[in-house]
Amino acid sequence: MARASYLQRREGRYYLQIRFSRSVAALFGKEQYRSSLKTTCYKEAKLRLTEVLSWFHRMNDALD
Repeated sequence: MARASYLQRREGRYYLQIRFSRSVAALFGKEQYRSSLKTTCYKEAKLRLTEVLSWFHRMNDALD
């Protein structure tokens, strides 16, 4: 089974990693956003990932 995109596992914990578009990167001064999902469980990480991604896509649409 393929792993969810944007999801990374490091030292047993799951992390979200998103690469910004150029317009968003110019505002934030970063090319990517990385944050811990604060879980070691893959199923829980996928649930938390969808919540964060929905926020990210709303923010990205508002800036475009």
